[in-house]
Amino acid sequence: MDQINEWKHKAFELVVTDETQTAEMQLAREGRLALRKVRTTADKLREQLKADSLRYGRAVQGIYNVIEAGIVPIEKHLEDQEKFVERMEAKRRDELRIERQQLVAGLHEYFPVNIDLGYMTGEDFDCMYNGAILQQKAAEQFKAEAEETARIAAEKAEAERIEREKAEAEERERLRIENERLQAERKQLEEQRRKEREEAERIRKEAEEKAAAERAEREKLEAELKAKRNAEAKAEADRIAAQEAELAKGDKDKFNDLLTRLHSVKTDFAFKSKKHKAIHAAVCELVDKTITYAKAKI
Repeated sequence: MDQINEWKHKAFELVVTDETQTAEMQLAREGRLALRKVRTTADKLREQLKADSLRYGRAVQGIYNVIEAGIVPIEKHLEDQEKFVERMEAKRRDELRIERQQLVAGLHEYFPVNIDLGYMTGEDFDCMYNGAILQQKAAEQFKAEAEETARIAAEKAEAERIEREKAEAEERERLRIENERLQAERKQLEEQRRKEREEAERIRKEAEEKAAAERAEREKLEAELKAKRNAEAKAEADRIAAQEAELAKGDKDKFNDLLTRLHSVKTDFAFKSKKHKAIHAAVCELVDKTITYAKAKI
């Protein structure tokens, strides 16, 4: 404590204000080392005494805290005086660093990442600063050229895009017109095929109807022919039978047979044309008159 009190006044009276005060700096160093020895000795003694008991250790710790509290400010002050040159140099470096940092604002990308501007010589800084300026100008020129190249490329790409879109639009329009033409042709072809199918169906129906009519006519003719043949066969058979019966009949019966035959002229024959139908009707009328005349004379 005596040493603390001794150095408390002596240390704070020792103030270095100039780089030439080397004796004061040396004295500050000697005092700082002496006080540090006291502090470190006290610290060792603290560890020895603290081991005896917790209560005693607390007391020792308290004494040490008093010692440390008294020495550390003095030690710090003496160290500051001892290292005055270093502090002033560090201050100059800090001020120079701040000044140079303000100067190179915007140029950091052209300086090494971990470089300390405060430690650089003026010549090195000027060389690096001028190089950074040149690099920045070159970069700006390169950027401008790149932007101009990009602008030209963009304009070219835009013109190509417009031309491509125009060509695509023209192709789409051509395809649309071609598609409409093909659709119209397809509809026309479908309509033609539909008409052809309808015409074929009509022809088929007409052919079927014609075939059916021909078949019906043929069947009718065949039926008429068969009826005619049957009638002729029957008439021939009746004639033969009549001839045979005629030989066995008298004149009155024969005359009745004659009237019957005259009457059958009206029913045994059928005609299609108007001409023959008219003649047949006239013949039938004459037959009726003949029969009526004959009956009146009997």
